[in-house]
Amino acid sequence: MTTDSIDASDVADVSDAAALPDVQVLMGATFALMSSWATQSAEDGCARCRALIARKVVSNLFFLIHHPHVGDGLSRLLSTCHERWQRLSADAVQQADLAHALAEQPPRDAMH
Repeated sequence: MTTDSIDASDVADVSDAAALPDVQVLMGATFALMSSWATQSAEDGCARCRALIARKVVSNLFFLIHHPHVGDGLSRLLSTCHERWQRLSADAVQQADLAHALAEQPPRDAMH
């Protein structure tokens, strides 16, 4: 299941805080992923890693939005971030797919 298709009804009893990761740990991990994604350029050679990091950020933001220890104001802010990261993630996946397709092409003979 991708995070693009997850909704709140898919989350196993979000009212049971013990079943969810600690909100501070989840936020810290999300910020670390965001920092890693921001410092790693697409030219670093791992477009697939960049796409996976972006998808994990989207997932973490989703769970933060629905976490019972996150207030309404922060939840709205996280929702906006979630929408932006969904777009960034889709772009990163598209770039990774393109990089993979280009890498799969047979080498062309250089004409001089």
